[in-house]
Amino acid sequence: MSLNLDFISSEFNLSVGSSSESKVYLFEGYRLDAQRKMLYRGEHEVVLPPKAIETLIALIELRGEIVRKVDLMKIIWADTIVEESNLDHYLHVLRKTLGQKSDGQSFIETLRRRGYRFTPDVQVIEAPNRNGKRGAPTDSNPVQLEDGLNGSQASAAHSPTASSVTIVKRSRFSPLLGAIAVLAGLLGSAALWYFQRQNLPSRAASLSVRGEISVTPLTSGIAVSDATISSDGKYFVYYDLYENKQHLWVQQVGQTVRAEITPPGEWTIQWMTFSPNAEFIYFVAQEKPGDYALYRVSTLGSAPVKILSGVHSPVSFSHDGREMAFVRYNEKTKESYLVAAAVDGTAQRILLTRTDRLGLSLGVAWSPDSKFIAYEAMDSNPTTTEGNCSIAAIEVSTLAAKDLSSERWDTCYRMAWTTDGEGLVFIGTRSGEIYTTRRDQVYYLSVADGRSHRISTDGSRYESASLGLTTDNSLIAVPHKRLSQIWVMDADGDASTGVQLTNGQLDGPPGIAPLPDGRVGYVSRVGENLTLWVMNPDGSDQHQIGIPMPFIEELRATPDGRFFIFSARRNGFSHLYRIDTNGRDLSQLTDGESDEISSTISPDSKWVYYIANVRDREGLKDYLRKISIDGGETVNLKRMDSWLVPELSPDGKLIACLVGGRLRILSSSDGALVSSLEADKLAHPWGAAKWTADGGSLIYLVSRGNTSNVWVQALSGSAPRPLTTFPKGYVYEYAFSRDGKKLYVARGYQIRDAVMIKNF
Repeated sequence: MSLNLDFISSEFNLSVGSSSESKVYLFEGYRLDAQRKMLYRGEHEVVLPPKAIETLIALIELRGEIVRKVDLMKIIWADTIVEESNLDHYLHVLRKTLGQKSDGQSFIETLRRRGYRFTPDVQVIEAPNRNGKRGAPTDSNPVQLEDGLNGSQASAAHSPTASSVTIVKRSRFSPLLGAIAVLAGLLGSAALWYFQRQNLPSRAASLSVRGEISVTPLTSGIAVSDATISSDGKYFVYYDLYENKQHLWVQQVGQTVRAEITPPGEWTIQWMTFSPNAEFIYFVAQEKPGDYALYRVSTLGSAPVKILSGVHSPVSFSHDGREMAFVRYNEKTKESYLVAAAVDGTAQRILLTRTDRLGLSLGVAWSPDSKFIAYEAMDSNPTTTEGNCSIAAIEVSTLAAKDLSSERWDTCYRMAWTTDGEGLVFIGTRSGEIYTTRRDQVYYLSVADGRSHRISTDGSRYESASLGLTTDNSLIAVPHKRLSQIWVMDADGDASTGVQLTNGQLDGPPGIAPLPDGRVGYVSRVGENLTLWVMNPDGSDQHQIGIPMPFIEELRATPDGRFFIFSARRNGFSHLYRIDTNGRDLSQLTDGESDEISSTISPDSKWVYYIANVRDREGLKDYLRKISIDGGETVNLKRMDSWLVPELSPDGKLIACLVGGRLRILSSSDGALVSSLEADKLAHPWGAAKWTADGGSLIYLVSRGNTSNVWVQALSGSAPRPLTTFPKGYVYEYAFSRDGKKLYVARGYQIRDAVMIKNF
């Protein structure tokens, strides 16, 4: 079948890589491997976001020169339009990480109204290129090496203003021997890589060395969801939101014109899949909550045809296109089934049954030879949330199941086989990495040895249901970036009074906590970490409070201004902690084999109320509890029928929460339900509902299309109304100042563009 949609725009290809990629830079005790985009201090890796590394590489390449901000942004974001605050953030991260040079000056000099200049002496060493030849060392600013570092480097390494990194002392050697040592290490890595590849199937090896990874943007600012591609690589499909209705689009790869193939409706569309011949698109829709059904529509557009009910994953087709496989879940029996059926929905047969704690994720993929169906097995461990997913396959003819890898995962999502049948690509999170920037990445798993490697390296999360492979192993995926800064405005939500206070990449979504003295605590991402910061009411004096945990969330402040309360993860569980608002007296409040994340504090600052998610052999249970601000024994108030975010009223007598689109008011003494109101139908169904200062209304977030705002609803029964009226962007978190005169919001934008990845 030929699908000529008369699209006219040409394909735009962005190749990852530059002339600097084969170089190693040495400066002031640091070693930057441009090819791997990794920075080291001595023997220790210095973790930085990918864009921070690219910023550093650009500055080093232009060292000694004054680089204008606009030029630096063109280098780093060559094909993307971003705000200047992104560059400011990464420069801030670099300055904080690198510390100061041995002369006490900054590595990156700012020349007002002119630009930036990288000032240290740099030694450049060329690594071997693809044909095995070696570039000559280029000492743009020669330095004398001693004990593995030159004199200025060694003093910088031990300077109290430098980054806190342990330096391993080495034997004394000359600059030539230093260059030889670095090159020998690179050659040794290359030899090890070559040896490992010889032990894998030849076809898999040929895929890996075909050329540089290239990333091609397919859309531009559309907020793509559930994208996948036809096997011939000509078309891709996705949905987006307009006026809060889903629109299903098909687009030709390399073109900008798109065609809508279903009229927007009230249903929820997800998990699209092309038929093997690209003639049809299959998708799952919910006409009402819990009612999942599979539909088919012509790729050229037509009325959708319902195929069958009870489909809870994307479908995957056998090689001949006659059968499909999918996951079905039975809510009554708590069982998950791997089902095969004819493409018209008939001849259904259950291949595998798993109980609730041994369920199935949404990843299902029929192998190219049609002999196996790969699936993602959920093995819920009652004592931890980590490593509960594995990847397995079932032989269709014998129903024999086997693990494809011994590796464990925190999340497992959509998957697809490579054309040669020697590996799988999928969206997932390695065990123990769910609270890092490596959550939800694109991986390749070799079936030959059960080992995986990460394909995506740009620092974004990848949308869990957006994935597809072509016959030439081109991969479509959707990186999801969320940008957020903190704004302040009058308490009535008037946007004209709004002032931006922070310029970070992700400020505020994990918590904003105003203090009685006007200062504001908030959580901000710096590199891999989510850290606690404090600033003045006008945004000045932004400084970090040192906490030994790398990841904190759900920040609160006691009404008396003495303490911050937050949740942090240690040893596989999230617990509540307390710290003085000036950064002293860190103590742990809760413990045990449970997770405590959402909390609220009594008006007298004496009690912390929270939800405990407890695991036992019967499954997960949620309890409303409270504990003294000084710690001690917990008080169990009530077992809850669902997870919620509690918020105490100003008088401390009631608890508000938003559950399933309804506002629930509970008694704070025993958790009993006092009243219930219907929230706006587009309210975040499991978000927070916070009290106004007078206790007469609740505020919560409402999303319309790709825009969200804070809404207010009186308990007297009047209709909800918008408090803020931002015309675009997302509000992620919000909090009133302690005097009730100001409203702080964390707001920003999301970038979800489909990309094609080749030569992975």
